[in-house]
Amino acid sequence: MTETKHHNESSRRPGNPKEEAPGWNPSSSRPRPRIQIADPLAPASESAAAPNTPPVAKTPSVPAPQRRMLPSIEVEPPAEPSSKPVPTCVFDQTQHVRIPQQNATQAQGASPSSGNGVIPPHKGQAPTPSMPEPGCKRRAPKAIAILALVAVLVAGCGFGVHQWYVSHPVDITLDGAPTTIEGSQRTIQGLIDAGTVTPTPGNHLAVDGSVLKQGGGEAASVKLNGQATSDFATLLMDGDTIEVTNGKDTTEESTEETKTTKPAKADVKLTGTGAIHALSGPSEETVKVVTGKESGLTQTTVLKKSSGLSVKRYNADTKGKKMIALTFDDGPWPTTTDEILDILSSNGAKATFFTIGKQIPNHTSSVKRMKDDGHQICTHTYDHASGSGRGVNITYMTKAEQRAEIEKGMKAIEDVTGDKASKVVRLPGGNVNEETYRNLSDLITAEINWSIDTEDWSRPGADAIYQRLKNASAGSIILMHDGGGDRSQTVAALKKALPELKAQGYSFVTMDELLKNAQ
Repeated sequence: MTETKHHNESSRRPGNPKEEAPGWNPSSSRPRPRIQIADPLAPASESAAAPNTPPVAKTPSVPAPQRRMLPSIEVEPPAEPSSKPVPTCVFDQTQHVRIPQQNATQAQGASPSSGNGVIPPHKGQAPTPSMPEPGCKRRAPKAIAILALVAVLVAGCGFGVHQWYVSHPVDITLDGAPTTIEGSQRTIQGLIDAGTVTPTPGNHLAVDGSVLKQGGGEAASVKLNGQATSDFATLLMDGDTIEVTNGKDTTEESTEETKTTKPAKADVKLTGTGAIHALSGPSEETVKVVTGKESGLTQTTVLKKSSGLSVKRYNADTKGKKMIALTFDDGPWPTTTDEILDILSSNGAKATFFTIGKQIPNHTSSVKRMKDDGHQICTHTYDHASGSGRGVNITYMTKAEQRAEIEKGMKAIEDVTGDKASKVVRLPGGNVNEETYRNLSDLITAEINWSIDTEDWSRPGADAIYQRLKNASAGSIILMHDGGGDRSQTVAALKKALPELKAQGYSFVTMDELLKNAQ
């Protein structure tokens, strides 16, 4: 009986003399047995027609194993154009190999006798892997893993080297003493945090020097190798020299403004004696105002100091000019003021009226006539320093009250005349001091006393008043009253004295005119 075996065509070459049939001895005289190998791919009729060959039992049909095909995997074409097509492959899970897509398509549902070129496995025999066509390559994730591992190792080594570099022990000189430091103490902040040095921090201050936050200033004052530094994170190196002292105070952020202003309290310089008290200054001072952004407090620094307030006291020197200044206080007054205006007009005389502000609204016609006749209208305060001034002394009043007396008195004049009031004033009783000068220095230019007091306010009689008027000389400032009571004696004395003085060559001028000629 002939032995039939299934072999791959490539495993035996027919006619090879070295391949002998099993069971035959070359020394035997028996003819060599001939072994017919059935081709499983050949048709069954062809095998049956072979001459001198006993019938061969048909190999039972083995159904092709069911293959589950995975989706096609597209392979990117080469960078350069090529005429050779790039095969598309799929993975055969049964054969565990990649096969061309066209073969995979043919393999689905194929049978051993279908003639599709797929060799089915035999019973009990492992399937033979097909060789993929060129171009079907398995990806290599192993190379990516190796690269990732190398990157991790390099990073780890770099981190280790860095940690050693910033933390290994170094020798420094700390506040004059050799010291070895390592780890977290390799910075100035680290030395402070570890308590190796214990400086006292400074305070955080407002612009005026008050403490906003205790210990909120510099943590320490540090010199590194002789140079001041505020970078406490600097890595300290071998051989460095560090000096650490207490921290300095810091000041809040602020804004600055430079401006000129009236000095809060100007120095007052009084010179000379006389009826005229002329004020000059104070000059404005230049200051820098610093305002804290946190506290809102201000600090003022004088950049250019004021020259101060100068009060020059003197009597008018008219240089031989026969000028006399007639002055009248406490008006306007019913009847009396107009009578005096008539006398002045008939003698071609000009005078200065120091008015009481609160009386002006009731005698506007008299005030208007003063202006029309060319007389000077000045203030004698608003209500003669009544109240805290006791009706006679403005120095008893507060600063605000003093200013109100002058400002309101001037406004009463302006309301009637329409002109800016004169800054020449007379204070009640002639009472004034340095503080009053300082307080009113921006409102007035001169405070006028007198060189001849007729004392008409006491009503000594018309003749007594006349005699005092006759004593006038060049530059005299004569004090009289048109209001404040019965001034009939003043009217009578004035009618008699003015024609006589005029005959002697005297002219009667306003205070502004006298000041102009007496400087």
